[in-house]
Amino acid sequence: MIGSGHCFISEITVAELRFGAERSNQREKEHRIVDLVCEEFTILDISKTIRVFAAEKARLWNIGRKIPDFDLLIGVTAIVHNLTLVTNNTKHFERLQSLTVENWIQ
Repeated sequence: MIGSGHCFISEITVAELRFGAERSNQREKEHRIVDLVCEEFTILDISKTIRVFAAEKARLWNIGRKIPDFDLLIGVTAIVHNLTLVTNNTKHFERLQSLTVENWIQ
């Protein structure tokens, strides 16, 4: 077992969770759940990832394999912090160089 002390989430993931909470019919309940997630995991700042983001975005555009900016930011955050990205959406993230991706759902 990995344990939450060894798991991290990107600020972008938190933003996406907040967006989902805002769209919910039970906003306050959903925001409380997001609060619990944020307390459980270390949230990684994206400010140190911007240069890698720009380089990877340019590389992907040049080869015609673009991915959404939020996915790209999440992926490069894992790259910069030398982490494995765990996701059920392996399709986009496998396009990033130097990123280890695992799907724990399968």
